[in-house]
Amino acid sequence: MLIGTDSLDSSTDLHPLTDKYSLAYVVILNWNGREDTVECVESCLKLSYGCYRILIVDNGSTDGSEEALRKQFPGITIIQTGENLGYAGGNNIGVDHAIREGAEYVWLLNNDTVVDPDALTMLVAAAEANRDAGILGSKIYYYGRENLLWFAGGWIRYEDGCSGHYGENTHDEGQFDELRDVDYITGCSLMITRRAVMETGLMDPRYFLLFEETDWNERVKAKGMRVLYVPGSKVWHKISQSLGERSPLYNYYLYRNCMLFTVKHRPVFFFSVLRHKIKSILQINRNGDKEVARGSAKGMVDFFLLRFGKKK
Repeated sequence: MLIGTDSLDSSTDLHPLTDKYSLAYVVILNWNGREDTVECVESCLKLSYGCYRILIVDNGSTDGSEEALRKQFPGITIIQTGENLGYAGGNNIGVDHAIREGAEYVWLLNNDTVVDPDALTMLVAAAEANRDAGILGSKIYYYGRENLLWFAGGWIRYEDGCSGHYGENTHDEGQFDELRDVDYITGCSLMITRRAVMETGLMDPRYFLLFEETDWNERVKAKGMRVLYVPGSKVWHKISQSLGERSPLYNYYLYRNCMLFTVKHRPVFFFSVLRHKIKSILQINRNGDKEVARGSAKGMVDFFLLRFGKKK
């Protein structure tokens, strides 16, 4: 059991409970992001699914956003973690709470997203129709770009530790409208079933940020459950507003955690991934991005020193 959630008040925004619908929890992690979280929650309040609860987990915000969110959404449960536990640690508290409250499905949403009213309905429908599914995810667009895709399922190239999104930066013309198995679902919009949580446990907090959900997907697949991309579930994402793509900090977690992921799931490729990452760091340095190269190298060093969790 996680610490600090047993005595929490479970009063929350709740669509009427009926025998027809399984309970779904929408977990939104907030860290100093009041305006984004408000917009996300307001879109979730319009969801068409018949039985869901919204849960906000505040990850030790210091900007007063927790108080503002409590005032704006008095009927929604807000859990305070007390410190920034990262994506994995913060969401783990939300998932643990949801499962203990009886959730059959837990939908993790980035706070910088806006959702289509039918997004949750489509995820649950796919889960009900595919009982062997453990994780399901949405078609994700760039926020403010109605038709420009960011994610239509994830792929992993295990031999060099690279991963990416199908459809990224392409216009949606129906080419990704098939429900299908993928290597992973991004944590931006990830729904996990109760069975998957009970069989695999929570996310590995050692990652802190990046690869934690990829690791979770891999563990779910190892238990014989499927990972499904559900194109009828649509979400719009503001993209990395809290960290910044390809910053020294981003690359620190990217390189360190890629090595951790490889050791855990594809150790046969350890040395090939290591060679690829070293070459990549040298190329970044030659390109003049010396701070990013240093961040990447620091991540590799900390991997070998077994320094995980939040960067010190």
